Amino acid sequence: MRLFQWYGGGPVLVRSMVGVGKVGAQLQVELHPITFDIRERSVAGDIGGSRFKSTKMEFSRQAKILDILHILARESNSPPHKLKLHTGTYDNKGHFHEEQIPREMMRTTIEDMGLADMQILVLVKESVAGGYSRMYDGGSYSAPVYRSYVAQNEEGTPIQRGICGLHNLGNTCFMNSSLQCLSATMPLALFFLDIEEDAIKKGSKSATKGKVAVAFAAFVKDVWCGRLKKIVPRSLKTVVSEYAPQFCGYQQHDAHEFLSYLLSALHQDLNEAEEPNPKNIAGDLSDSGNTGQVEKLGHEAWAKFSEHNKSKIIDLFHGQLRSTIQCTACSSEYNTFDPFSCLNLPVPSHPYRRIEVIYFPVSGIPCKYSVSVAKAGQIKNLKSAMGEMVSVPADRLVVTEMYHNRALEAPDAKRLFDIHRSDVVCIHELVECPDRPVEHIMVVNRRPSGYYAPQPRGGAGDMAEERHAYNWRVFGTPFIVSYPEGSPQDEVIGCIHQRVSTYVQRADIDIAIREIALSGDGSGSELMACDHVMLKKSDMILSVDWAEKDAPDVLDAERRVRVHESVHTSEPELAVDLSQCLRDFTAPELLDGSNEWHCPRCEAKRVVSKQMQLWRIPPVFVINLSRFHFDHTLREKVTTKVEFPLEDLRPYHFLPEAHPEHGREDAYDLVGVVEHQGGLSSGHYVARVRSPLDGQWYTASDSSVGEYKAESVVSKAAYVLFYRQRPANAHEEVDALPAVRDGALTSSSDGIVPVPAAGGAAATSSA
Repeated sequence: MRLFQWYGGGPVLVRSMVGVGKVGAQLQVELHPITFDIRERSVAGDIGGSRFKSTKMEFSRQAKILDILHILARESNSPPHKLKLHTGTYDNKGHFHEEQIPREMMRTTIEDMGLADMQILVLVKESVAGGYSRMYDGGSYSAPVYRSYVAQNEEGTPIQRGICGLHNLGNTCFMNSSLQCLSATMPLALFFLDIEEDAIKKGSKSATKGKVAVAFAAFVKDVWCGRLKKIVPRSLKTVVSEYAPQFCGYQQHDAHEFLSYLLSALHQDLNEAEEPNPKNIAGDLSDSGNTGQVEKLGHEAWAKFSEHNKSKIIDLFHGQLRSTIQCTACSSEYNTFDPFSCLNLPVPSHPYRRIEVIYFPVSGIPCKYSVSVAKAGQIKNLKSAMGEMVSVPADRLVVTEMYHNRALEAPDAKRLFDIHRSDVVCIHELVECPDRPVEHIMVVNRRPSGYYAPQPRGGAGDMAEERHAYNWRVFGTPFIVSYPEGSPQDEVIGCIHQRVSTYVQRADIDIAIREIALSGDGSGSELMACDHVMLKKSDMILSVDWAEKDAPDVLDAERRVRVHESVHTSEPELAVDLSQCLRDFTAPELLDGSNEWHCPRCEAKRVVSKQMQLWRIPPVFVINLSRFHFDHTLREKVTTKVEFPLEDLRPYHFLPEAHPEHGREDAYDLVGVVEHQGGLSSGHYVARVRSPLDGQWYTASDSSVGEYKAESVVSKAAYVLFYRQRPANAHEEVDALPAVRDGALTSSSDGIVPVPAAGGAAATSSA
């Protein structure tokens, strides 16, 4: 409403309300409908040529193909039954290909079809619809070239059985990376390779009626069939979107969030229990040393949870956490036990960051600095840190940010997390004037851009006439000129000339200084040297208008900016390993101030100690390295490198010392890693998986797969880690893996040799 009051509104943008998902269907505003390039073939034989009538039309992504056909029929005044709809594409030689959309796909939605924005759709009338899939090349037909309108599974021998590329359906790398790691987890893969669809449907009591488990089982069988190089996981994506509206469409999502939902949905589809999960059990233990009572309470909580949650997902992925709160006043201890399927571990990060700035002193050449500031700080902290480096008070510094050769002044309260590495930040020193306030005004550089009409100004010379004969374009880096309040215009002009002299050190330069609009456009009015008081206007800035011949010299001078030694300094990297992250997770923390807890025994808010502890370790131990941090003071992706073992993780060592299973030597080996490459706003997910057949590591970036070096698995991009308990006999697992016989899976696995447990010699596979 405030924006409407300020700017008076704008063009009306019509957007539809669409229902998303089937479970508790949600209504959402569809901000970004899809646009198609509609082409009507009105002349026989003209498929890709200039006689095509092309129209851009928008549709809801929830619209069915049949809806499009009816709309186009109405637009073309033709009955729908006399029309056909084709998809069209150009190959890399410029040849145009068409393929008819089958009638059975007419009730499929645009989203489920996977059609891309600006997809070419060809409307074909019955009179010219003969020979549907033809290619047109410069006026003559060639033999029919068939091209699928949607991606299909690609047959062939994979790089290794169980390692296939996954087609990106549109920002679905978050899903693909998670699926790669799950399918490489042998206990889970074997379960779904052996399960029958009917068994899922009969046993499922979830809202999805077993559809997620059925789709996932089909996916796992495709991955392990040994005859597909690339898989299109469209069916699984469609089912997940149907029951989890947050994954509808093709926006970017979080891989950990998707993994959590998928495991939960699979559990619900496979849950054999009759009743839903009850609330957790919490107990009051006044004697904190009574370990026997704590152990009993944990066992009862797990038994209660297991009674209502019976599935293979629980057996493999679910562990138990103990949460303890102890009152510092009465020493009462309260314990709660919660199940988990993925352990979220905090990743420590350096509290400081470096921001590169260009410092403009009152006089002299600008210099680039690297300033160390707190990540959660504000612009005022940046000014203070800069002031210490150059011995200038912070109140005499102004911070600006560059956007397309224009500078915006940054307020002191602006958070530093809004400044990205690629942003150009400038800090300007203001003149010192003890007895008068200091004014400052932005100055931009402009060069001629496009002749429009000469407008000579009498007595000013040829250069002035030339300047008026052009439009003007802002270039280079803006700067700030400051002056004591009440200064005459000639003093301000002198300050600008002093700054200009650092750019072009020649006597023959000719510039004009003008007052112009904030946008930097327009000819403006020239600022004349006189004793009139310089008046600062809130809606105006100054420009230095250069002749075209001098503009390159200005840019060259800006590139020759001095570089301070701080630019070559970096914050020391943290040395962190997975053990430290686990210790940080289980370390006690004090809840005080606004976080004080209401103690039932004291019947008052108290400062308490809170501690999370591992209590039960699952056979498949999934760890999420919490790299994304969001709160009111800071938004960041933590890029700290966490060292983690590829083999021999001993998680039972992290159970409480009083726990009866503390110190068990069960070894866990890494089988998969989901990596996130990029920053907060965008990025790409990649999977690194270890084949159980040959022990080799492989990389999977959507449809691209290949071998990977084990020493490269540990990286700053590691996000989700998949550990599994080392089996007593790896051969038994692989013996249970169905073999491929004539393109189909069978129950025998002759010829498959498993990789031995970690530390043994590598084995080979001849599936």
